[in-house]
Formats: sequence, C-alpha cells, structure tokens
Amino acid sequence: MINKLIGGLCLIIGTTIGAGMLALPIATAHSALLSTSLLLIGCWALMNAGALLVLEANLWCGPDSNLISMARKTLGPANELLTWLITLILLYTLLCAYISGGSQIIHHWLQALNIEAAPWLCALLFTVLMGSVVLAGIHWVDIINRGLMGFKMLVLIFLLAMTLPVIKPELWQINSSSTVFKATTVIMTSFGFATIIPSLRTFFNGDIKLLRITILVGSAIPLALYLLWIWVVHGIIPQYGITHSLNEMQLSGNASSHLVEALAFITQSQTIKWLAAFFTSVCVLTSFLGVALSLSDFLADGTAIVKTHFTGKVINMLLCFGPPLAIVMYDPTLFIKAIGYAGICCLLLLVFIPALMVFRGRYHKCLGGTAQLKGGKIMLCLVALLALAAALLSAIGY
Repeated sequence: MINKLIGGLCLIIGTTIGAGMLALPIATAHSALLSTSLLLIGCWALMNAGALLVLEANLWCGPDSNLISMARKTLGPANELLTWLITLILLYTLLCAYISGGSQIIHHWLQALNIEAAPWLCALLFTVLMGSVVLAGIHWVDIINRGLMGFKMLVLIFLLAMTLPVIKPELWQINSSSTVFKATTVIMTSFGFATIIPSLRTFFNGDIKLLRITILVGSAIPLALYLLWIWVVHGIIPQYGITHSLNEMQLSGNASSHLVEALAFITQSQTIKWLAAFFTSVCVLTSFLGVALSLSDFLADGTAIVKTHFTGKVINMLLCFGPPLAIVMYDPTLFIKAIGYAGICCLLLLVFIPALMVFRGRYHKCLGGTAQLKGGKIMLCLVALLALAAALLSAIGY
C-alpha cells in the first residue's frame, strides 16, 4: 500500500511540477504576493475539484477507460468529438514543449562530450530515449519517475536552502493586484495533472480510497512548493530594472533561462545557477513521462488499440510521439508560442467537461456510485461556471 502510494504521489507531483514552475514567479511579477497566493490556492482548489470529477466519471466506465469512453458514456457523440479535439490540442502542445526542452538537454550533454548534433537529431534522440520508457509500460514509468523525483526534490531543497538567506523582504512590497488574473492561464497549466488519473486508476488496481488520497496529497505538495518558490523569487529579484528584473523577463523570449541567470547574478552563486538548470532539466523529464503516459492511454482508449500486443504498442507510440516530434523538427517555436493556450484547454478539459459529465451521469443517466465531490448540483454548476469564466477571461487576455 505504502509503495503504491509513493509511486502515485511521484507520478502526480512529477506531472504537475514541470519547467513551468520557473514561469510562475514571472507571470505573477506585477501582483501583490497576497493576491497571488490567494489566486494560486483558488486555482488549485478548482483544478482539484476537476480531478475528483474526472475520477468519478472514470469509475462509471471500464478499468482501462479514458476521457473518450467517459465522454461517450455521459455526453454523447458531439461532445465526444469535442473531447477528442481539446485533449489532443492540450497533450500534443505539452509534448511539443517538453520535446523541445528535452532536445536542448540532449544538445547540452552532447556538447559536453565535444559532439555537435543538429536540433532535429537531438529531438529524435530525446523522444526515442524517453518514449521507450513509456513503451515499456506504467511499471517502468513508475520506477524511472521515482528516481527522477527523488533527485528533483533533493535539488529543490538545496536550491531553496541557498536562496532563502538572500531574500530582501522590502521587495515584497507590491500593492497592486489589478493584473493578478492575467496569470490564471499559467497557474491552471501548472495544476493540469488530472489527465493522468485514468492511468493511475489502472496503476492502483481500482483502490479508489488510496487513489483519492493520492490526488489530494499529490496536488497539495506542488501547491506548497509553488507558494514557497514564488515568495522566494519575488524576494530576491526586483520587479523593475533594465536587466535581471521580473519585468525584463516577461518581455524576453526565453524567460526561464533569464530567471536562472538572474538568480545566479544577484546571489553571485554559480552553484545556484547549476542547481536551477538541473532542476529545470529534471522537471522536463518527469513532466514528459506523465503527459506521454496520459496521451498513450488516451489514444489506446479512443482508438481501441490493444497496448498489450507489440504491434499495438508500436502504433500507439507512433500516434503519441509522431505528430509532436514532427512539429518540433519543423518549427521548434510553433507550439511553444501556443503554450499559453494550454491553460484554457486545462480548464475546459479537466474542469468544465468533467463537471458536465458528472452532472449528466448523476442526474440524467442515474449511473450511481459514490460522489467524489460533495455539494450536489449547486457545486457542479459552480465549478463549471468558474471554469468557463476563467477560460473566457484567459481567451480574451484579461
């Protein structure tokens, strides 16, 4: 039981805490920390409610079911097609981002060995190496992910320990909260772990009580780390300035690498620079595994591919990695530019649509079962309206 719990927690935390963690302090640069913290907690609560709804809807379907089976059973063919579209946009976008980031890691390693390789070759190598772990199945994903998560948490602890002493509390004195909601898209993407819940149901062999605990605890740990990280960064890097400021990073084309450089410059520590760079790299790897596993199981459900057969596995992997790899090879920046829309997809796919699924399943189809999110019709309507409102505000660039 404990072993399964640890594995499940690592999968949720690894999927949740990605390279986007470095984007959170930058996206919230112009807002008071209290408002930012409240928004972060609110977004976590909304995404957590969506995750419990995904679990409830998934329990109405077979053991290996995913979002397509859930939509088909509760919402009908039209909404099944919408679920297909939004899921593929979200997961392919995220995979493109992680393949692009992973290819840079491969390029850096090869350069250290005095080997020059074209960007397309680095992207291919990364996809083959990490994709083979997903091909091997959730057991190997669990093992590799646990090792990476242990290393990631260790690096994060050292990074926080080295940055806490250099915090300047006066930098926290930002009173404006007028722009706080502009960070909603980034924050929602940072809590987009619910795509892995159908895969976790298989991982836990139907132990719903343990899975529910894993969801609640596994999402609360990233929330605590996000809050701590934002307060640390905002207490070290000034809001405005020509160089090494949060405002300058917002305007730059490569904000995450600029954040690493700014932390190293202000603290005068190359160790912090290396720790932050290592942390970012491992975040890419763990997030890739979580998203790829979610997409693999989603495609298997939607196409009825039997993943237990070798041919089925190969076809599944080609469908999973072929499109994003081709896009990254053609234009590495194409999907990276669109990554902001992933937050909108998260809200629609992981909160709004699950709320509709559960409403229809509970009150129209009378599917029964234990309600994973209490509150009845009022709670379901509130969750759906909040998700739709946040998605609309993000779409119009509030």
